[in-house]
Amino acid sequence: MGAGASAESLTAKVSASSVEDITKELSALSEADKSRVKAAVLSSTAGDDWALKAEAERIFKLADKDGSGSIDMAELANVRNSEKFAEAMMDTQDGNADGKLSLAEWLAYVKSIFDKKESACKAVLDLYEKQIGQDKKVD
Repeated sequence: MGAGASAESLTAKVSASSVEDITKELSALSEADKSRVKAAVLSSTAGDDWALKAEAERIFKLADKDGSGSIDMAELANVRNSEKFAEAMMDTQDGNADGKLSLAEWLAYVKSIFDKKESACKAVLDLYEKQIGQDKKVD
């Protein structure tokens, strides 16, 4: 990362800094680094208890077919029932750009849906479970 800032250092500064200080440091980051900061901040709050967290974790484990502890592109394509949708999701949710979704990244994504509307989050998780169960070959 450039400008001497990292997702970890910015996350640590959140509680001790003013919004202006954080905004100034964020503006110096590349778009990819801004996404990493967002994922780090979201994953730090994803540990909080929320109504569908256990369900989101269960769906993550179902999606992680190889038991690696992360969801790779092929597994995500199965969840999303589309390689195109999987690639778009990976681009926006893979905060550390390792080509896989960690449990923390997954929870941050699901929590962002939950925070908007709990019933929509439940519907998305139900759809993902159904699509995982179909185990279709996707193009």
